[in-house]
Parts: sequence; C-alpha cells; structure tokens
Amino acid sequence: MNEKLSSRQKRILIVSPMFYGPPWREGVTNLARRLSDFLIQKEHKVIVMSPKGTREDRRFSVGEVGETVMYVNSGGSISRRERLNFWSKTLFKLMLLRERADVVFIFASTSISYAIRTILIKYISRSRTLVYLTASENHIDSSRRLITADRLVVISAYFLKWFPDAVVVYPFLPVDLAHASPKGGSEDKKVFHFLFLGALEKERGIETMLQAFASALRKSKRPLFLTLAWNGYGDYTLHYIQSLLSRLGIRKHVQIDGIVDRAQAYSRCDAVLIPHISETRMAFPVRILESLHMRRPLIVTDACGMGNLIKGCGLAVKRGNAEEMAKAMVRLANDYDLYQECVRKCEPLLEEYDSDRSLQTLYDCIEEVAK
Repeated sequence: MNEKLSSRQKRILIVSPMFYGPPWREGVTNLARRLSDFLIQKEHKVIVMSPKGTREDRRFSVGEVGETVMYVNSGGSISRRERLNFWSKTLFKLMLLRERADVVFIFASTSISYAIRTILIKYISRSRTLVYLTASENHIDSSRRLITADRLVVISAYFLKWFPDAVVVYPFLPVDLAHASPKGGSEDKKVFHFLFLGALEKERGIETMLQAFASALRKSKRPLFLTLAWNGYGDYTLHYIQSLLSRLGIRKHVQIDGIVDRAQAYSRCDAVLIPHISETRMAFPVRILESLHMRRPLIVTDACGMGNLIKGCGLAVKRGNAEEMAKAMVRLANDYDLYQECVRKCEPLLEEYDSDRSLQTLYDCIEEVAK
C-alpha cells in the first residue's frame, strides 16, 4: 500500500468475514464483492482482508482483489478457531501497513465481539473507519455503546432505534440473478409451490416451517408442495430432515435439493418462505430482493422487522408460531386476488430498494469519511 496515488484516488481497506466463493451463497459476500468492484471502477486502491474459502480451504488471504481463488467447498462457515486465526492475522497485518488507509471499511454485526474489533481496528490502523452493520446479534443494547466508527451504516431501518444517526443502505441484488427474467410459476397450476432457499440452521426456523407446512396441507383446498433448496451447510443433517418429514407425514409433498440454479428455482415456485425464528442473522435477507425481482410473494416472520421490509408483497407472521404460518400459507395459496395483489406490488418495492442507488449511497459515505 505504499505506491503513490493521485489526489482523487483513495486507499480503501475492506475487512469482511466473507468475500470468496459464489456471491449468492451469503449476503455479505455479495455486498463485499460488489463494493470492491465498484471502488476499483472508480480507480481507487482496494485491499481486501477476508478468510479465503471455507473448511476445505484453510488458507487465509490478506491481499489485493483480483487474485484467482478456487472455491472448493460446497458450503459451510469457518470454525471458531479459524475465525480467531483470521482476526489475529488481520490485526497483525494492520500494524505492519507502511501507509495508513484513507478508509477502513468493516462489515460487522451488532455482537459485542464485533464491537470490540471495531475499537481495535480503529486504534491499530490509525485510519478513519466506516462500519456497515449487516446482521443483528444478541446484547445489542450493550454493543451499541462500544461500536466505534467515523461513520455508521446499517442494512435496515430496524437498527435505527439503536443507532439513530446511522445511514440506511439496503443490500444489493446479486448480479447473476439480476439478469434473470421473472416468469413462470409452478408447472402444475393446480398445485401451489412454496420455496425455501437457504442454510438449514435452527435460527432460520426450519422445524417451525415444516410443522406449518404439514398443518397447511391438511387445511388447504389447493394442493401444496414445498422445495427445500439449501446452501450445503447448517445444523441439520439430511437424514434428520428426512426423518422429520416422515414423522410429519409430508415426505411426498417436499423435495430436497442441494445447491440450485436460483433463477430456475424461483421460476418454478409460486411463493417464497423466510421463516426465521431468531434475530441473530442478516437483518435484511437478500432472499427478499431476489423474490421481489422474480415477482414471488413472500411469507416472512417478524424477526428483524421483516414484515415492514416486504410492505404488502406477502404476509408476515409471528416467529416460531407454526399455526400462524400455516394460516398464511393456506391464505396465500387459496386467495387468488390476494396473491395477484402481492405480485403487483413486487416491482414498485424492488425499485425502492434499487441496488445501484444503494451502492452509490454506500460509496458517498466512503467519500465523506475519506475527506
């Protein structure tokens, strides 16, 4: 980072827990990749500090964007030990930098551990910092007093009650899906097809969703079907999910897929489920943007204020309440007018969450901090 730059060029150091691998796999990966590409297009010097790969590729990368990286694992987050190793190396590398970055951009959650990292990075880097809070964690009332930054950006208005001075910047629609055209619906028009796309983690409410689906099957006049398309990691084994489906008596009504072509998965479904029961995840799931782009109504829970995010493009239920979710499934599948109204509202809402505008706002915040 010691080469001479023009007066308008800035040295931007991005610290992200995720960067490599398919952009759609994790929301933060997509955010970090698109931001780095945009900064490079603006002819700024970009350095990325992020774990390289996941469990099967345990090397860590602290280097320039642009190196060729092979993504070897089908999914999975890095272990706690690997994460500690990465953050130790990141702080050490910051101490060795010959020249300060104009801005250190930190992707973070509201956890206390991340709050402490923002303090350490600010102190060790001797640079101005911008923290982008993308995920909610426990103990937010404590961590909000510790998070240190020259500018704070949050991914959803949900965070404003704790950080009233923050700038809201919505996530970006993944580039690969942005080129897909909304079309179709389930091939069998008699059957209403739900889609869950994501990691099979307890926090995502998988068991509640399956219990709700089993109840909805018994109550719906219209036949229902559910596809589970997962990222290849999570708390549940395939055997456990299959056993649960058998116990609920819904195995023949549920299809389990691995990593899928998302455009095809959305095109073949009628509605999308985001059944989170915990607020300790990304506060604005990228799946919402993907569903809006593909004109697919959603059923979400009230975790992290998701009901306010979909604004009439579906139904919101209380998290962890299987019966309430089942009623929402039955209603959306059997009320044609409601369904069509939700579909019509998708495009205007997607324009409100315009990714290019969000990216420009994020860039403007960086420019402000760099002054």
